[in-house]
Amino acid sequence: IVELLLQKGADINARGGTYCNALQSAANFSSPDVIELLLDIGADVNAQGGYYGNALQAACFGGNREIVQHLLDSGADINERGGNLYGSALQAAVLCGSESFVEFLLDKGADVNLQGGSFGNALCAA
Repeated sequence: IVELLLQKGADINARGGTYCNALQSAANFSSPDVIELLLDIGADVNAQGGYYGNALQAACFGGNREIVQHLLDSGADINERGGNLYGSALQAAVLCGSESFVEFLLDKGADVNLQGGSFGNALCAA
């Protein structure tokens, strides 16, 4: 369905709604095939807006390491701030509740003191 809509002219980076754009929605619902398709045809990996802030934050809240790694490999900024709740990818991962996933992000360069979102920082989110 995604391919059909794109073939008919759907704007890949159109913004609006809770998930802001198609890439954030796909990251939130752990859809690796859709994420790859969207990135291959030019989705903005760091687009901001919506509840989650960006696709990386949405993927971090879902705890899907494979999707997070794919987004990072595609140029997602691990320390990009934004979103109404999480503020950062690290805060989203903290709220996911997996210590090993938080450690994975820290090893990838997530800033432990990055400020933003409703919780303010990762320690407050913990």
